[in-house]
Amino acid sequence: MISGGFFGDKREEESSSRSSNEAPVIESLEVMRSKSWNSLITVLTSLPSDDPHWLYKTPFGCCLFYKNGDGYEPVKRFRGEIFSLFRERLLERCLLKKDRKEWVIFLTERYTRRQGIFKIKYLGAMDKEMVRIERVRTFSKEEFIRAYPQWSRRLKDLKFILDEYPRLILGGKEGSFVKKCCYSIIMEKIDVSEFPPPLFIEESLELHFPMVLQLWNGEEENFGVELFEGIEFPYLFYESRDSSFIEERSLLTNFLICAKHLILCLPFSSPEAMREALLEAKDKKLIGFKAYFLSPLELTEV
Repeated sequence: MISGGFFGDKREEESSSRSSNEAPVIESLEVMRSKSWNSLITVLTSLPSDDPHWLYKTPFGCCLFYKNGDGYEPVKRFRGEIFSLFRERLLERCLLKKDRKEWVIFLTERYTRRQGIFKIKYLGAMDKEMVRIERVRTFSKEEFIRAYPQWSRRLKDLKFILDEYPRLILGGKEGSFVKKCCYSIIMEKIDVSEFPPPLFIEESLELHFPMVLQLWNGEEENFGVELFEGIEFPYLFYESRDSSFIEERSLLTNFLICAKHLILCLPFSSPEAMREALLEAKDKKLIGFKAYFLSPLELTEV
């Protein structure tokens, strides 16, 4: 556990500053804030993925900590106002909404252009504040193939299916696995410089998929189709944890309007369970959809 002494003695710092023989450099408040912000971003974009850090503010200063064994170790100490600046930047992006427990922010380092997506959890208590910061891993196709070597060949089969059928229902136990498969193929099929990019609407943000729009399922203010009026996405991947989504006729119709290729990722325990559910929904708007069950061990038409 780290004691408050790490933040130092403010009076000692002020005394040391006054005794310096160097001529003071007068900087505007905006320049100082910019430097403070850049120093924080430099540190955050160099953090390892899936390893939570905590930005902690007290009346004596602000410090970034990480868990080391049974205790916590400091990564870097910052000027006291950096916490308020960080909170302001979140507010600017309308991220600090009272009805949300977790937020996501995308950061780019100014000089190296290092980038990262971070999950943010904020806690304010009296004279102290704390933010839990966790960097989201970026998807790597190489790592994916190493983890599932048998899918090097099956990805080619799935690519043929995506080419052949612009309306797909992909079922499986692991939505994350289905998502990785589809992203790997889509990135081979599109020109990343073209607009609009593919759109992924996900149940949870587990990975950063570069070059696509990633939105959280359930945030209607984010992915309401009216916001995309007149846009036709080359690929729209929609993930739901509820297989009854196929009964949402209005939402399904809206997706069909704004996507050249629509991929619905739904949870099913087996090809048999998926087949039974689709038969029950045959009167829904599923005309033209092709259905497959995916798992690390199989790719089965339903």
